[in-house]
Amino acid sequence: LAAAAPAAAHSERVEHRGAAYDVTYHPHVSAAARTVGVHAGTRMSQQRCRWTITVEVDRQIRQPGGGEALTRRLAGERRFSGSTAGACERDGRTIKQAQAERATAITAHVLALASTDRPALLAEIDAARALALN
Repeated sequence: LAAAAPAAAHSERVEHRGAAYDVTYHPHVSAAARTVGVHAGTRMSQQRCRWTITVEVDRQIRQPGGGEALTRRLAGERRFSGSTAGACERDGRTIKQAQAERATAITAHVLALASTDRPALLAEIDAARALALN
């Protein structure tokens, strides 16, 4: 089940060994929902919609001016879960609302991963440069 509109990406310019790189952190949001419980005709429904939203972050490194990007999915996914009364809607309204309510937390997760990524980022740039020179 697809989630609502994606959260905003975080971009920054990194200077390393005399070269500039544009680095963008894109949130990758996936969602799942499942109806649990029973609904017996004339009685009140005992159904609930259980949902889970998973946020992963993809990092892209590219030189200014375009060109190919070096992309990696960072470790450190974040999950949000909950439930609402009633069956899950086919159009995903429950998921979209849950994601919208957590947009600030999703953005904070992207920024937190970006802030701790610098050593790995620089090592990956060095490794790519070393391969390119060989």
